[in-house]
This record gives sequence, structure tokens and C-alpha cells, in this order.
Amino acid sequence: MAGDTLPLAGAAEGLMDGRAPWYREWVGRRDLGDPWWKRADLTRALDRANVPVLLQGGWQDGFLHQTLAGYARLAGRGVDAGLTMGPWTHAQGGVERARVLLPDALAWFDEHLAGSGARHRATPVRVFVDGPGAGWRDLPAWPPATVEHILYPRSGGLLAARPAGAGEVSAFTYDPAQPTPTYGGAFVTQVSPGVTAGYTDDSALAARSDVLAFTSDPLVTELEVVGGPVVELGHTSDNPFADLFVRVSEVDARGRSRNVGDGFVRLDPSTAQGLIRMELDAVAHRFARGSRIRLVVAGGSHPRWERNLGTGDDPATSAKTLPSRRTIELAISRVVVPVTQPPGE
Repeated sequence: MAGDTLPLAGAAEGLMDGRAPWYREWVGRRDLGDPWWKRADLTRALDRANVPVLLQGGWQDGFLHQTLAGYARLAGRGVDAGLTMGPWTHAQGGVERARVLLPDALAWFDEHLAGSGARHRATPVRVFVDGPGAGWRDLPAWPPATVEHILYPRSGGLLAARPAGAGEVSAFTYDPAQPTPTYGGAFVTQVSPGVTAGYTDDSALAARSDVLAFTSDPLVTELEVVGGPVVELGHTSDNPFADLFVRVSEVDARGRSRNVGDGFVRLDPSTAQGLIRMELDAVAHRFARGSRIRLVVAGGSHPRWERNLGTGDDPATSAKTLPSRRTIELAISRVVVPVTQPPGE
């Protein structure tokens, strides 16, 4: 794959054969405040819209964040906005799931454009909840009302109901020369033959030496998580140029793991030490009784996210890499998942 080669500016030249003259400049523009990106910022369109708007997306869609942010901005202004979220990537939503999204759009047009007078939606938000009893759920808003369920990573790879004691730590080394690979996750389309988009068996990820995995005891009841999980990690690194990748997965009774939601952040070198708070992708997932919740912590996920070289240099123009040794202070680390009903109720 072209993205495996450094520097990135020249990596795809052979693949593109001069047919993408914009690529070399695009791959080197990392500051989102750069005026160069203004033409891609459509926020003002959301502020001007005064017609009914339907947004359709997927929990494994590469545009997940933009879709939910667009809905929140429109609904917050009082615009008549609808939201449909299914269990697919962007490409799957456009092809494999057209049987759901096309009738959904036609019903919206019938109501708001054709003026049929029919009200096709019981509520503004319609989401697919994955897991046992999987199916569509009508919600009055997104995110819905939930309560916090908190789990704590512990030494020995446990994800527990009680926090770790003082001095409990776990550590790993991230080497950008051999970056932690991507196993599934939110994409626009399939990236390469070796990378599976969307939901996938990610059991191999937890077994890697450059990954920390914390797994709960089997759940005594089903647990429905709807909204955006949050992970807080007490993080230190011997190299200030670092990224963090976190994932929540479900481990079934046979020990097979499947991704649920991810989070990623490129740390600022001046604030790479201390408590790091990460908001994960929004999810709508029901964990089965007897399954286990797993938290995965790593230094990257390549090629879904561009690797941090560990040098402060631009990977568009540099190929030099340096590893980083990470330590997680477990006593101040936790996972907060939004659940529709507390366990045991």
C-alpha cells in the first residue's frame, strides 16, 4: 500500500501517475486553521439552512462526526431536522443499505417537498442499535438521555468496577517504523485488501505487544450503550511527539473480540503528560449477557490515522522515526460509557 511508504508526499506518485496534482500539497496541510482549508468548511451552510434537512449516516462511517455535528447544529437552531444512523460504513450505506436509506429519503421528500401532509417519522431521530435484539429505535433527540457506567483499567489486564490502587501502572512501546495496524473502524470505503472497514474481528489487536488490553468480567445482564463513551488516561511518554488510540470492543463467550467504537488524538508535545480525556465515536450497541467489555490502548492505528513519526517532523516530507515508551497511570484512568439503564436494574 502506498501509505506504508515514507515520506508521504512522494509515496503515492507512482500509484497516481500524475493524475492527482493536488495530492502533494494536500498531504502536507496539517493545520486546520490554515486558510487553505476554508473552502472545505461548510459550517455557514448549516447556519443559513431554514428548510427541513434529513441527515443519513452510519456508526462505522468515515463522516460519523460531521453527520452528528451537523444534526446537532441544525436541531439547536430549531430547524426541522431528521437523523438516520445505521450499522454501516459510508460505502455500505450507499450501496448495500439502499433498501433502508432510499425509502427513508423518499418518505422525507414526500412529507416536506411533495407536501403530502403525511408524518412519516414518529420522532426526529432513528438509530440502529447493534447487538442482541438488534433493530431500529426511534429517539426524540441525539444524544438520548443516559446514565454513566464507569469501569476502571487495572494491572493484569482487568477492566473492573473499582479503581486501581496508587502505583498501579501499565506500559507499552509504540514504534512508528512498525506501526500498530488498523483492525476495522469508521471508513468512507475499503482502504486496501489488508484492512477491513467497519465492524470486524479485532481479536489479534489485543494480543500485540505494542497494545494494552483491559477486559471486564462477563456481564451478568445485557448492557445498552447509546452515545459517546469517554476514556480518561493518566499518560506519560518518554517522547513528547505521540498519539493515542483507544477502542472499546465486545468479547463474546468464545473469546472473539469485535470493535464497537474508537477514539484518536494527536497529543500536543507540551501537554502529552498527565490526564488525557478522549471522546470516542458515538455508538449504539447492546452488549450481550455473558460477553465482556474490552478497552484497547495503543499509540496509533495505521493506515486509518497517519502515523506520528515521533520526531516532530512532517511525515509528508520526512522518513525518520523514533519510538516512544508510554506509561499509563491506572489509578486516575477510567472508561465512562453512557447506558440507557444501569446494570442490574
